[in-house]
Amino acid sequence: MRFKSLLLACFMSAALVVPAFAADASAEKASHPTVGSPPVGMNFGVGGGTIPKGTGAVLINYRFADNDTWFRNGRDRTPSNPFGGSDQKSTQNLFALKARYGLGYGMDIRALLPMGHTKFNEERLAPAASVHGCGDALVILHKAFTQQQEGAPITFGGEVGIIIPTGSTNRDGLGTGAWGAIVGLGATYVFDEGRQLAEIEGFYFYRGKGGNKSLKNYSYRDWGDYIWINARYVYALTHWLDVGLESQFVHYFQDKDTKQQVTGANISNMNNAYTAWFVGPTATLKLPQWNSTFGVGVGISVYQHYQDKISGAALGVGEPHKNYATGGSLGAKWRIEATYSFTF
Repeated sequence: MRFKSLLLACFMSAALVVPAFAADASAEKASHPTVGSPPVGMNFGVGGGTIPKGTGAVLINYRFADNDTWFRNGRDRTPSNPFGGSDQKSTQNLFALKARYGLGYGMDIRALLPMGHTKFNEERLAPAASVHGCGDALVILHKAFTQQQEGAPITFGGEVGIIIPTGSTNRDGLGTGAWGAIVGLGATYVFDEGRQLAEIEGFYFYRGKGGNKSLKNYSYRDWGDYIWINARYVYALTHWLDVGLESQFVHYFQDKDTKQQVTGANISNMNNAYTAWFVGPTATLKLPQWNSTFGVGVGISVYQHYQDKISGAALGVGEPHKNYATGGSLGAKWRIEATYSFTF
């Protein structure tokens, strides 16, 4: 099942961390508005920038999605239920609590704790009726190598971090039981005297070996690595409102050798890789008097592909020669995201 990776894709930014979004207090007095908001999407990190020494920030992300479609090579299929009844579906309510603190010398440290709840309407093709709780945490060190405010053409930075297996590995938990590592690069370009911003970032996540009771009939897995690529454009419409467009792309490689709990056999190829790309508009309310922002956005599916499937013959129900989706291969045609940030 691929549900763990689906949830991690929603949660993590290889990232993921709180962006440099402290609004300039002088923006209100400027002749034109300037960008002063973090990304809305849950998968975003911080681009290239950093925050001043001694500055702290917290951010809460939320994502809602109705996963009622099985995507194969970009084409959507109806995820029929081989056991009869309504088509397969899962409903996600996901959160991520992020924190960031400026260390000086162009560096800052960030942390992320994911949490949420996903409910499946067909438990027999999913890990459980629902999975919930906290997931695996991230701790990341970011360094800005160049900065526009110091005369560089762009702000460019990199980061390294670790994945800490803090999530529950029970059948209905969100944890993987695996340690991991993160590397990332990002670039931020501010222009039009601060009124417009363009940003791109990429992350590579390495995950090691871990056990998880939510994998039916399995007790051990060498989790597949994954890649995230995020980009956004932001325009300061007014002193209190930013509008933009965000892109979030993820690719998860298939999981590796898995030890079967009952027989001890190893399976080298899990055939559960997937790709998902969402693009959509955002709007963020800037509240500098309270050092806060509140943003909302909609992500629209551009391309998705889920490799995970199961045949009717393997299930012993449905049509023997027909492949069916599993709880881990369900995708959404659109999703809603929101974020709240506070700096101190």
